[in-house]
Amino acid sequence: MKKTTHESGDAVNLATFDSMLTEVNSYGERYNPSKDALKPAALTELLNKARTVSALVTEALTARQIAVDNRTEAFKPIHPLVTKVNNALKASDTSTETEASADSLVRKLRGHRASAKKTEEEKSAAIAEGKSTKEISSAQTGIDNRLAFFEQMISLVTAAGTYAPNETELKIESLKSFLETLKAKNAASISAEVRLSNARIERDKIFYDMETGMLDIGRDIKTYVKSAFGATSPEYRSITKYQFKRKVK
Repeated sequence: MKKTTHESGDAVNLATFDSMLTEVNSYGERYNPSKDALKPAALTELLNKARTVSALVTEALTARQIAVDNRTEAFKPIHPLVTKVNNALKASDTSTETEASADSLVRKLRGHRASAKKTEEEKSAAIAEGKSTKEISSAQTGIDNRLAFFEQMISLVTAAGTYAPNETELKIESLKSFLETLKAKNAASISAEVRLSNARIERDKIFYDMETGMLDIGRDIKTYVKSAFGATSPEYRSITKYQFKRKVK
């Protein structure tokens, strides 16, 4: 699975800190800072935390993608299904008003306009006649809206009283079962998104918190090496090659 730009940047920062710590450990007893957070044991602990939380983000990314793919697959039959339901309703002894309501819901599910979009000339003519130029916008086709419109469709055919198809997939109980499946897939996708968000928040604390984050600790390591070994020392010249990239908010 392809990582986002942010995740790729985090991976580079982690690899940089890992390499930096390897070099610090090569100094042996000569590296002896008084600040506890800069001591080798604390740096190793920080590196391990960063590795762990990075792995959690990767796992959450994968889980989120699987959940989204599963939801997408589950929703694929909805458009042809509502067309069949609408036709089955029209084939029953139902009212013209109910058929019109069903047609409206089908349009909303498909994201179609109830009427053609007005041209600029038509808008100008309407204004001249003192009429409203407000148009019925394209239906919202987000997941929540599609679920709501499909549920309304089920309610409509149920209330019609004449809808009684013989085909199993078109029966009201089958439609309700399909709706519950869609809701479950959507809930799983939302849960996976929340898990990913929480993992990223925890990752960002360990990587980017001021003073205690991995990037600021890396900066402090350079400052200590400069102080202990000197600004012109090979140790300092070497440690400065490790460059971190802070996220742009």
